[in-house]
Amino acid sequence: MISHAVVAEMNLDDCENSIFTYVKACASICWEMRIHQPPVCLEFVEVDDQTPLNTATYKHYTKSGPRMDYVVWPALYLYKGGPLLSKGVAQGK
Repeated sequence: MISHAVVAEMNLDDCENSIFTYVKACASICWEMRIHQPPVCLEFVEVDDQTPLNTATYKHYTKSGPRMDYVVWPALYLYKGGPLLSKGVAQGK
């Protein structure tokens, strides 16, 4: 299973059980997203001083504003170029 490879790569064999369980769950979810046909898409964006915060794609985190300061969580699409499943979260400025 992919989660075992992730745990081995991150050297988590001796970590707290709750962390181990969390990492395994994350790895499993990411793997399921990847093998879905077509693959589910997380949209990662490069953020600079002028990157607009598109409220159709992102919700504000703790501060609003017309531009992004940083991305808290990426937007999730059914597939690349497909419909939005879940808005991302970004800090505004």
